[in-house]
Amino acid sequence: MRLRRPVALLGSILLSGSLFQLALPVGSAAADGAAGSTIYVGTTAGDVCSDTAAGRGSQQTPYCTPQSAVDAAQPGQTVQIASGQYKGELDVTHSGEPGAPITITHGDNWGLRSGAAWINYEGAQGIVLTGVHDVVVRGLSMLTTGDAVQLTDSSDVTVENTWMQHTSPAAGNAATGIAVGGGSSAVTLAHDWVTGYGNAGVAVGGAATDGAATGTTVTGSVLLGNGAGIVATDAPGARVVGNTLATNCGSALVLGGGSSGALIENNIASRDGVSSSAAVAGSGCLPATAAGAPELNVSADSAPGSSLDYNLVFPQAGSPAYRWNGVDYPTAAALTVGTTEGTHDLNSDPQLTAGTVGTAGTPAATSPAVDSADANAPGETPLALNNLPRVDVPGTPNTGTGSGYVDRGAIEVQDPFAITSVTPSEVQGPAPLAVTLTAAVSNPWGSPVSYHYDFGDGSQPVDSSSASVDHTYATARPFSSYEVTVTANLPFGAVRTAYTSVAVEQPGPLTPSMLLGDDQVDRPLSVYANLEATTSPWPVSDVRLDYGDGTGAHDLGTALYGTYDYQKPGTYLVTATITDRGGRTAQVSQLVTAGNQYVPLHPARVLDTRSGTGAPKAAVGPGGVVRLKVAGAGGIPAHGAAAVTLNVTETGATRSSYLSAYPGGTSRPTVSNLNFGVGQTTQNQVTVPIGADGTVSLYNASGQVQVIADVQGYYTSVNDGSVPQGSYFEATGPTRVLDTRQGGSGHVKVGPGQGTVVHVGLDSYTRAALLHVTATGATAGTYITAYATGTARPDTSILNVGAGQTVSNLVSAPVDADGDVTLYNHSGSVDLIVDLAGWYSTVAVPSSSYIPLAPTRVLDTVDGTGAAKAKVGPGATLRLKVAGLHGVPANATAVLVNLTGTGPTAATYVTAYADGGTRPTSSSLNLTPGATVPNLALVPIGADGDIALYNHSGSVDLIADVQGYFG
Repeated sequence: MRLRRPVALLGSILLSGSLFQLALPVGSAAADGAAGSTIYVGTTAGDVCSDTAAGRGSQQTPYCTPQSAVDAAQPGQTVQIASGQYKGELDVTHSGEPGAPITITHGDNWGLRSGAAWINYEGAQGIVLTGVHDVVVRGLSMLTTGDAVQLTDSSDVTVENTWMQHTSPAAGNAATGIAVGGGSSAVTLAHDWVTGYGNAGVAVGGAATDGAATGTTVTGSVLLGNGAGIVATDAPGARVVGNTLATNCGSALVLGGGSSGALIENNIASRDGVSSSAAVAGSGCLPATAAGAPELNVSADSAPGSSLDYNLVFPQAGSPAYRWNGVDYPTAAALTVGTTEGTHDLNSDPQLTAGTVGTAGTPAATSPAVDSADANAPGETPLALNNLPRVDVPGTPNTGTGSGYVDRGAIEVQDPFAITSVTPSEVQGPAPLAVTLTAAVSNPWGSPVSYHYDFGDGSQPVDSSSASVDHTYATARPFSSYEVTVTANLPFGAVRTAYTSVAVEQPGPLTPSMLLGDDQVDRPLSVYANLEATTSPWPVSDVRLDYGDGTGAHDLGTALYGTYDYQKPGTYLVTATITDRGGRTAQVSQLVTAGNQYVPLHPARVLDTRSGTGAPKAAVGPGGVVRLKVAGAGGIPAHGAAAVTLNVTETGATRSSYLSAYPGGTSRPTVSNLNFGVGQTTQNQVTVPIGADGTVSLYNASGQVQVIADVQGYYTSVNDGSVPQGSYFEATGPTRVLDTRQGGSGHVKVGPGQGTVVHVGLDSYTRAALLHVTATGATAGTYITAYATGTARPDTSILNVGAGQTVSNLVSAPVDADGDVTLYNHSGSVDLIVDLAGWYSTVAVPSSSYIPLAPTRVLDTVDGTGAAKAKVGPGATLRLKVAGLHGVPANATAVLVNLTGTGPTAATYVTAYADGGTRPTSSSLNLTPGATVPNLALVPIGADGDIALYNHSGSVDLIADVQGYFG
C-alpha cells in the first residue's frame, strides 16, 4: 500500500514536544557585556526577569523576551534562552563578525530532547533574519502558522539542531519551513527537523528579481511530511548532503533556475519514505505536487557543474526516480548511462521506521543506507543527527568511502546495546556493606564495552570491561540511599547510562512489628496483617504468617502485607515469623477477632403470647420454655444469621420470676435476662445466638407470665451476597444526646401521641445507633417506640413506663439518611434521656467485630461470684475483671453484659464504664428501693482488662452476665 501524508507520524511528533521547564544554564553575565559573554533569557525561580532593569540579561536578572536580548546582543555574544514558551516573531536585524558571531541558542541540540525553548509557538513567522551576517541559531523549537525561518539578504548564517513544525497538515498550508531568500550566501542548515510545511521543508533562492542565493548547504537534516523536501531556485553552489527527505508530497529535491554547481550526495529520498511495514498514513497533497513528480529533479540550467552520487532514492510507484536536464530516468543505472551521474546511487526500500522526533525515519540495520555513504562528501558532518556518532554495523559490508561505515541520510543506525538494569547484590544492609553491582545488558552486536562505575559515596570510580564489580560501603547513610551510576562507553563514542541505589544503615537488631485489622467492609471474616513497621538494617527476606486457625504457616515471601479469610468467627492468635537478609529471625504475635457484622432492621414484633404471635396464645407457666423461631422472621434471613437482638418484655406476672434467653437446642444457662415482680411490666434488650434449628429459647422460672419480643436486628458473618451487607460497631462513650428535663427549645416533655427527633448519626455511612434510653416523670402509663425518622412507626415498644416511674433500656435503633431516630410517646407526657453508646456503620473501624457467647455469670454480690459477698455501698465503685476470662479474650475492647441491680436500700443509679477511664455522667441502671431491675449494657474494657460499676446512693447487690464481646 502506498503511504502518502504522515498524519499519524506528525501527530506523534507534535505530542512528543512537551513543554518542560529546565533550570537556566550555569554562568552569569551582565547585558551589553564583552564579546564571548552570555545574555540570558527566561525566568528564574524568583521570577525576576526584566527587559528594562539595570543588570538585565544576567543570570540573576534575565531578559523576559528573546527579542529584547537579541536586540541587545553584540558580536561574539550568546543569547541563552531558557526553556519556556515565547509567543511572537523573533526578528534578527543586526550582525556578528567573522569569527565572532551572535549565537541564539537553547543548547547544543534541539529543545525537544532536553526541554524546549519555543519561539513563536502560536504565531505566523518564527525567526526572521534580514540583512545580517555571522549569526548562529541553534537548538530552538518552533510551532508556526507561517514560515518557521526566513533569511533575506543574509550571509554566513547557520541554523542548526532546530526543530520546526507547522500547526496544520501540509495539505492545508502554503508555508515553508526554512526560506533562504535571494541575495543570501553561505547559509548552512544542519541537523534540523522540519515537518508539515505545505510549500517545502526548505526553499532556497527565488524569482530572478530577488537574485541568487549562493553557497547554501543543507546537511544532516530530516524533512518529513512537507509539500516538497527541498526546492532550490537560482541557488548556485548548493550542497545537499546526508539528509533524510521522506514522506513529502512532491519531489524530495528540486534544483531549478540557475542552480548550477550543486552537490547532491548521501541523501535518502523516498516518497513513501517510511517502510510499508510502518503504520503511517497520508492525508493528500497540494495539487502542484501531483503523482508523477520525480524524487530528484535537476533542471537544464542547474545540471552544468552539478554532481549526484551515493543517494538512496525510492520513488513513488509510477514516478521516475530522477529527472536530469529535463530527461526522466527510472533508475540510477539508467541515469549513469545517460549522464554518468549516480554511479553509487541505490534504488530500493530504505526501510525507515516510524517514531517520534529524533527516531522517525531511522533506517533498519538491514537497510541499504547502512555503511554505504561517501564520508568524504563536502558538507558531510562527522556526527549524525542528534550529535550521534558514526557507527560501523557488524556484518554489513562497508561500501562507503573514507571510513566506509557512514550511513546515508541524516540518522545513523546506532549500536542497539542497552543497559536494561543494574542490580546490587544487597539493596540494603548495615555498614560496612559489601555489594556486587551487576549490569544486565543487551548487546546483540557483541561490541566491546568499557564500564565506568560511580558508587555515589565519594570513593574513586572504577573503570572495567566487566559488567559486574565489587564495592564496600564503609559509612552508613540512614535517611538517604547512595545513588550508583553505571556508564557504558561503546566504540565510536556512544554512551549508555543506568542507575540504581543502595541503602546503607546503622547496625541494629531485627525488630518485628505487626498491625492487624479488618481487611474489607464486605468481608467480615477477612483480616489484614501489616508488617511494614518492622525495622532492620537488612531487608526482609522471608515472612511467614500463622493465622492461628490450624491451617499452619502461610509463606508471604518478602511481602510485608498479608490478607486472610477465616472460615468462622472467633478470636485467633496470629504469629508472624520474619527473617532478614542478615540471617536473623524474630517473631511477633497478636490476637485478632474476626467476628460478625450487625444488620439493623425496622422493629418488628415476632412474639406475643397474649395474641398467639410466634407462640401459642397462653401465658408461659413455671419452668416453661418458648421456642421462638427467628430465622426467616421479622426480616431475619432464613440462613446466615448468627445472633439476634431482641427487645424482650414481660407483663402480667403472677409471681416474682426471671426470664433466661439462650440458643435453641442448647442447655439452659444459669443466668437471667429479665428479673421481675408480681404485676410488673419489664423489658430488656437481649442479644442471643441463634440455635442450629433457627430458634432462640425463652425460659420462665416461676408463676405465669406473658412474653413479648420485638426484633431490632441481627449479626452475621456471611459475605456471599445472600444477606445484606452488615455494619461495624464503633463505641462513642456514652454521650448524652437528649435530655428533655433541661427545658428550652426542643427540651420539653414529649406529649401524648407525639415524637421527638434525636440526631445520632455520624455520617451517611451510619446505619443504626446503640442508645441507652431512659423515661422518667411519666404523667400516665405509656410506652415508647424507637424507629428511623421518616419510616412507618412500628407496632413495637422499647420502654413500658408506669406513671411516675423511671425506666431505662438499651436500644439498637435504625437511623434515616440524615442519621435521625424518632422516639414516640403513646400516652401522657414523659421526659426522655438518651445516651449514645455507639454507631453501626458500613465503614470498617478497628476492634468492631462482635462474637456472641453462651451467657455466663461473671458477677453476683449476693453469693460472692466475681467479687466480695457484699452490697456495693454509696459512691462506691466495683472493679470486675472480664478480659481473659469467661470466653472473653485478652484483646476484647468491649463486653455486652446483662446488668441486674437487686435489693437497693435507696433510689439510686449504676454506671458501667471502662476501668481507668473517666466515669461518664450517664446511667446503665435506674433503681428504686427494693426493686430488681435488669438492663443490657455495652461496656468498654479498660487497659487493665476490667470494667467499673459505680453505685450512686444507698447499697445494692449487682449481678452481671456476659453475653458477648467486641474485639
